[in-house]
Amino acid sequence: SEHIMIVPFLKNNIFVHELFFIPFSVLVFLSSTNAVNLTDGLDGLATGLMMIALVAFSFIAFEQEQKSLGLFALTTAS
Repeated sequence: SEHIMIVPFLKNNIFVHELFFIPFSVLVFLSSTNAVNLTDGLDGLATGLMMIALVAFSFIAFEQEQKSLGLFALTTAS
């Protein structure tokens, strides 16, 4: 079977066969978790970066009148 992969900034969706989709999903998951591990280290750099990102997400949510999502982002940042 085929899966649909949505790639940002592309006009059309990409149809991907299951034999490629599963290894690609595993690769994305492992690389993103490893990136956080490399960023964090011993100094807590990932915490500061996540706070900045979550505050920005809360501003975006409040601008789109998604108050519960904005509050969730702020409470997660604190």
